[in-house]
Amino acid sequence: MLKRYIYGAVAVAAIAAFLWYRTSLIEQGREQARAKVERAIEQQRAVAEENAAIYESQRAERQIEYRDRAHEVVKYVPTDNTACDWSDDARRVFQRSIDSANAAR
Repeated sequence: MLKRYIYGAVAVAAIAAFLWYRTSLIEQGREQARAKVERAIEQQRAVAEENAAIYESQRAERQIEYRDRAHEVVKYVPTDNTACDWSDDARRVFQRSIDSANAAR
C-alpha cells in the first residue's frame, strides 16, 4: 500500500515538473517573440524616420508657388443707338442682359 502512495507521489511530482518545464519553455518563447517584434518595430521606425528626413530635405525642390493675377480692362466706347437696325424691343432685351450681368458682379 505504501508503494502505491510513493508511486502516486512520484507520478504527481513528475507531472508537476513536466508542467513547470513546459510553462517555462512557453514563457521563454513568448519573450523571444516579444523581443523580435520590438526589434522589427524599431527597424520600421528607423526606416520611417529616415524616409521622413529625406522627404523634408527635398521639400524646397518640390514646393510650388502659385500666383494668380487678374486684370480687368474696361473701355467705354460711345455708340450711336439711332443708327442701329434693331427694333426697340431687341435693344431693350439686350440692355436688360447687360444690366443683369453688371448687377451679378
